[in-house]
Amino acid sequence: MKKTIATLLLFFVIGFNFAQNQVDTDQGASKILENVLKKYNSFTSMSIDFSFKSEKNNKIILTTTGNLIIKGKKYYATFDQQIFACDSNVVWNYQKEGNEVTLYEYDESEAPIFHPTKFISNWKKEFKAKFIREENTNNKMIQIIDLVPIKSASYYKIRIYIDKNKNEITKTQIFDKDNTIYNYIITKMVTNSTINDSTFKFVKEKFPNVQVNDMR
Repeated sequence: MKKTIATLLLFFVIGFNFAQNQVDTDQGASKILENVLKKYNSFTSMSIDFSFKSEKNNKIILTTTGNLIIKGKKYYATFDQQIFACDSNVVWNYQKEGNEVTLYEYDESEAPIFHPTKFISNWKKEFKAKFIREENTNNKMIQIIDLVPIKSASYYKIRIYIDKNKNEITKTQIFDKDNTIYNYIITKMVTNSTINDSTFKFVKEKFPNVQVNDMR
């Protein structure tokens, strides 16, 4: 389990800058990604429920659910009995197993993998994008785009599923080189709600007897 979480942490990234004047060599994928980023950038906050499933060789390894709250550069994610959070000054990760928390200096390049635009933020610098197809799923027209890493990575592609009418991501798949597939499915999203900044701060008193590992 810890290996799985460690792998996921390697994918953390944030940023909403999109390169303009992209040459249309990706069958329209860049335009689709641009529209999705524009949509998400317009939100003042997001609360996202998601389900997660990892599988390998057609066998399910893990299934769980999580929630992600986003407000600007701040985030608070609960996933697999852990908390991943940032108040824009401190990044912290709490693990219920072991009752310990690790504090890190804020790094603008980090954000949880569960962020809906995680892989398409600044994608031109990191991936080659390719439009795969459109398909009708549950009465929704879904656009499928593959992102292939430019540099060597532990995964060989990321597949993104986008609701064509809403310009919203519905699902993301990470295809690891060891044949493991990580699936993130957005089940609910509430936007532009009022969220108190205290939500994102680590408060030691909320975690009795917690072991604090301060890496700052």
